Order: sequence, then C-alpha cells, then structure tokens
Amino acid sequence: MSDEVQMAYERQLAYDDQLSHENKMRYQNQRASFDHTATQNSQVPREIQMAEERQREYENQIAREQQIIQENQIAYQREIGQQNQAPLQAPQDSYSNGPDASEIDAPTASHALAATSKVEYPEEKGAAQIHGEKISTGKHPVIPSDADDHTITDMATANLGWREAAEKVPDPLVGGVPNEVLWTLVRRFDKQVQHVRVTHDYLPGDLDLNVSKDEQFSPDRLRANVERLYMTVIIGLVTFVKHIARIRSWEDKERTATFCAVYFLGWVVDLLTPLAITTLILLIVYPPARSTIFPPAAIATIDSKTGQAKTPASGHLGSHDSMTGAVESQPGEAVEQEAHNFVTGFGAIAISSAAGKPHNDAEQSDSKGNMPDALAPALQAADAKDSSEGTDTASKKTTKKPVEEAMWEHARPFMQYVGTVADIWERFANALSPTPPFSRKQPLKIAAVFVPMLLASFIVTPYILMKALTFFGGVGFYSQPYINKGLNYLNTNYPGWQEKISLQNTLLEAVPTNAQLTITLLRIGEINHAPLPPPAAHTHKAKHAELVAGQVEAEAEAQEAEENEHEHGAQKPKASKRILGLFKGGAKGAVQTAIHTDHLKAKVVGSSAAKNRLGAVAEQKDLKQKPKGPKTYAARYRGVKGTAVIIESAGTLQAGALEEKELTTALQWTSDNGKESWTVSVGDIVEVEKLGGFGWKGKVVVGWTLDRWIVDAVRISYKINASITTETGQVSEHTVIEERLITAVMGREELVNRLLSMGNQRWECV
Repeated sequence: MSDEVQMAYERQLAYDDQLSHENKMRYQNQRASFDHTATQNSQVPREIQMAEERQREYENQIAREQQIIQENQIAYQREIGQQNQAPLQAPQDSYSNGPDASEIDAPTASHALAATSKVEYPEEKGAAQIHGEKISTGKHPVIPSDADDHTITDMATANLGWREAAEKVPDPLVGGVPNEVLWTLVRRFDKQVQHVRVTHDYLPGDLDLNVSKDEQFSPDRLRANVERLYMTVIIGLVTFVKHIARIRSWEDKERTATFCAVYFLGWVVDLLTPLAITTLILLIVYPPARSTIFPPAAIATIDSKTGQAKTPASGHLGSHDSMTGAVESQPGEAVEQEAHNFVTGFGAIAISSAAGKPHNDAEQSDSKGNMPDALAPALQAADAKDSSEGTDTASKKTTKKPVEEAMWEHARPFMQYVGTVADIWERFANALSPTPPFSRKQPLKIAAVFVPMLLASFIVTPYILMKALTFFGGVGFYSQPYINKGLNYLNTNYPGWQEKISLQNTLLEAVPTNAQLTITLLRIGEINHAPLPPPAAHTHKAKHAELVAGQVEAEAEAQEAEENEHEHGAQKPKASKRILGLFKGGAKGAVQTAIHTDHLKAKVVGSSAAKNRLGAVAEQKDLKQKPKGPKTYAARYRGVKGTAVIIESAGTLQAGALEEKELTTALQWTSDNGKESWTVSVGDIVEVEKLGGFGWKGKVVVGWTLDRWIVDAVRISYKINASITTETGQVSEHTVIEERLITAVMGREELVNRLLSMGNQRWECV
C-alpha cells in the first residue's frame, strides 16, 4: 500500500469521526426538544419515534462502516506481514479451525518440507542437501552462467550428474531416498503429469498437485490412470495372492508350520481375532517384521495356483516386481512396460471385438500417405461386418449415437474413479513406508485405528458381532428415505462435509501420492541449487538388458517362422514380409514428403502450424548428441532454432528482454543468431502444458516408418501487468495472461520438472 493511499485512508477515518460527532450532537439537541414537549403533553410525539428509528439506522450504518475499516486494517497488516515474513516453518499435522484466506495463497506443506528437509533429518543428507549447505554457509561462490549471449550471473547451480551413467551419479541425491527409487518416481511422474495450472483453492493436507474437479477426459489421461492402477493395485494384489499361495503350498515347510501352529493355538484359546489384529498392527508399526513374516520373492517365479516355483513368462528372470520377470535396465522399468502392454492389450481386444477379427489374423492396412485415423479402420470394419451378416438394421442406426454419447459421458467419471483408487493405494503405501522429508509417524496414526478394535475383540463375542452386523445391515437396507433426508440436511447445513471426512483429510491427512512425493523431492533439489538429474541407467544393466532382449526376440522370430512354415508353407512368411516392406516404403516416402512440405510452408507461406512442427522429428545428428542440462535446453520458438536457459539471477536482464528488472529465477529463450529473445519470470508462470510434436497418430507413423523419435513441445502461460488507458485518460493496471510455445525441446521432461519445482506456485492437474 502506497503512502498516498495511506494518507487518504487516514483522512477518511478523521472525516467519519467528525461526521459521527456532528450527527450525535444534532440528535441530542433534537431529543432534548422532544423531551421538553413530552413533559407538556401526556403522549410521546410521533417525531420522537421517527428520530429514534433514524438514529438506529445511522448507528447500524456506522457499525457496518467500522467493520469494513477493521477488515481493511487487518488486510493491510497482513500484506505488510507477508512482505516481511520469516522463513518457512515446518507444517503442522492439521488445521484446528481450517485455513484462513492468507493461508490459501501461501506456499504449501510440500514447499515447507523441502525447505526444512535438512533441518528435520540432519542425519540423512544427500548430495543436493550437502551442496545447499555450501551455498548457505558461503563456501560456494557465485559463478558466471554457462549460457551464451546474456549478462546475468547465476548462483552456483550444481551439476550432480546430468546425462551421466548411474555409476557416476552420487547416491543418494536426496537423503533417505536411494537413487533407483527416486528415478522410478520421476519416470512415472513425467508420464502422469501432462497439464498443470495454478490454483487458489483449499488443498487437502496442504499438498498441491491434486487432480482438478473439472479435469477433462482424454484417452492419454485414461491410459495413464489405468497404467497407475496396474502398477499399484493389480501388482499389489497379485503379490499378496502369491504370498498366500506360497504359504499354502508348504514349499517353505518351517514358515508354513509356524503359521499353522499359531493359527490353531489362537483357535483353541478363542483368540483368533485378537491375534489377527495384533499381527496387522505389528506389520504396520514395525517394517522389519514385514520381510520376516512375508519374505520377498520374485512374483514371476511363483505359480498363483500351486505356490510352487515356475519359469517366468518372459523366459528370463530380469526383475522381481513384475509378473513376467522381464529384463530391465532401470528398476521398475519392467512393470512400467507391463502396464503399457496391459492397456494396449485391452485396446486390441476392444478393436478386435468391434471388427469381429481374431487376434491372430494377419493384419492388413492401407495408406494414402497422410497420418491415418487409428479408430476409423476398426469402426469401418465393424460396420462392414454387420452389413455382411445382415444386422445393419434401422434400430442399430438409431441406437448407435445415443449409446456412444452415453459411453463418452461416463468415460470421464470412470477415468476419475480409476485415478482416485490409484491415489488412495499410493497414499496408504506412502503412509506405511514414509519417505523423507515426510513424517515417519504416519504408521502409528494408522495403527491407532486398530487399537480400539483390538480391545473390543476381547469383549465382543461372535454372537454379538453377527447380531450387530445384521441389525445395521437391515437398517441401511430399509431406511433409504430417512438416509436421503439426512444427506439433504448435511448438504444444506454443512456444505462440503464429504470432503472434510474423506480419507485424505482424516486418516491420510498430509500423506502424499507418488506425484506429490516426487514434486517435493524435486523442490528439495531446487531449494539447494542442485537440480536432481533425470533417470539414468547402470551401464552393465543396460547392456545385459539389450543382450537378453535380442535373444528373446530372435527366439520369438525363429518360433514364429517355424509355426508359419508348418501351417502355411515356406513361401507365406516371405510374401507377407515383402508386402509389409512395400507398404512401409510407401509410407516412409509420404512421411518424408510431409516433412519437406512443412519446411516450405514455414519459409515461403509463413504458416504458424508448419513452423511449430519444424524440428519435431529428431535428426540423426540429434540422436547422437546428448540433451543439455540442467540449465540449457535446445528448443525452437516459432520454428527458429535457439536455446532455453533457466537462470537463477543475481543481476539484471540485458537489452532485448521484456523489461529490465531484477529477477530471482527466469526462463530465457534466445535464438542461435541472437536476433530474438524473451524472458519469463518463473514466479509469474500460471500454467504449463506438455504438447506432442505431431500428435499421437503422427508419432506412431513416424516412429514406424523412419525409426526416429518425436521431440515434443511445451506451452507456458504467464501473467504480466498491463496498463490500459480509458477514453477519459485514466490509466488502470490489469493482469493479462500471455503464452509462449516452445517446440522441439530436447529434454522437455527435465525442463518442465524444473519449472514446476522452482517457484512457490500451488499446482493442480487438469
């Protein structure tokens, strides 16, 4: 608040006081005159009543004005306090009376935990925290940035092994989190988080990166949620089933005998329920007991029916947490590929069912050189099948559109339901096995829920339990009208009560999902000026994975050739391969023609769409060149080659930027010829969206025909203050949202992760 506004504010207070005093004196004089008249007459004049009513109205108005003045004073003091606020403190476990307006726009608990991680856990320090201590103690000097063509000096941003093999990266990067676990989280985070924006809403558990309520449906989001469901819920349930199968199989006689003896001992003394609850509490509060009672084993080597050992489905045991046992160059990679193939398999079944084609029929396709619609052939095949069978009736045509609309209408709730189930599973997993810097007391909180159940199990008999269950079951079944009335009452008098009693606001409060955990770990690196390097593979593991994958592929091809020769003769495979080669060659020529056409449209016609596609298909020289980082990233803007630089500034911007002002962190893009440049403050970013270079159809075609990968884009929306002059000559300040679309970004995932974790924004997924 400026000095002029403060002086005007004080003058208004003085004027209000003077006006109140004058009105009060006028009322007293008028009341004295009326009182004198009232003594002469036995009745109270009508004028006195009117004066009293006017006085009450005036006093109410004064009270309302004073309330507004007090609220303005509180807001002013709060604004001054925010400008001089102390460093972030560790968050409380919960809000006593809910957050006020100032807390809704404050940094989240994730920011606070990242800032205090080295204070809360001084015994656990990773390479990032150690570098941050050197910065804070002044042992690490400020050095010039490694970016070219700018005059800003950067803080000493550490390179902890970007684009290096895993053996050369210090382990751990973050205290308490092994690098392999960290990189698994980051890899899945990159796939899950595609579009985020700033939110000012209340955050459950004071953790951001929740899913927005108005999240729109898209096939990519549905696929990501189903893959998360596979990697968390399905794999977890399969692991549990196979553990039970191992116990029942008596393969490990000593362990099964122990389970059997304890079980029947509890049955004899009638303490089976307390024994089960006590075992559950032990597993929750004492993690070493989990590996003792349920020794870890590769789930791919256990038969779920017999519990005995078997050969993995992949033929080789290269991973322990996947159902196929496939080889992997990085931990968690095999189960991620399984999840991908799981969704792809469902899609293939759906398309085959729609077209009426068995999954082992030879595929036939046609191409006209353009990017095809992947759904059109399946839908056309389904229509053709119906026509050939005589089922293409009028009723089919009239029901087609309503049924399709109903399915698309329910696709969004289904996608959100799948995501919610995966979120709850991840929260329970992170509560049972907390990861620093989050609280390690969460297992005790969950175990406390079972303590009353344990005490009640000694008192409540099976008869009482069954009577209670059947009673409440009957009440719930036959009291639907009263339940509806109760729900309507709660919705009317206590809006939002469902959210307040949800798991993430009660039992799992302040427990993160994997995405929230990942953004917190990334923020730890940024706060300590040591950005966490992207996932890296161990050299020997990568070579072994490639060798085994080559052997498996060769064996599969040999087996397929043998089967084809046995069923169709030796000439069939050769003919089919020849036809496929001709089709691929034609499609390759069409794709190359489309790429050259984009270059002509961009240079001659100036098409903005063509400019945005320039450089999207990686050249051979780009494949050999490692992406830069952690501060510089090759990128294009409007088709022009350049470099995007993340700057932690200690100076001012050079000429050519948007305006000359001091910045703490900024994203600056400069063309290779130095003629174009722009800068966006990281604190002003309000939305970040990942975009495909060619769309998913184009990515499939280019990848298959050219054996090259697509370099994707990112759209950044940010706010600026704009001055608008009205017709009367008055100047007003407004906040305007502008966008920057940078394409062909080498290392896009790393750039986006840094932008999301550098500022104090509160993000939500949309």
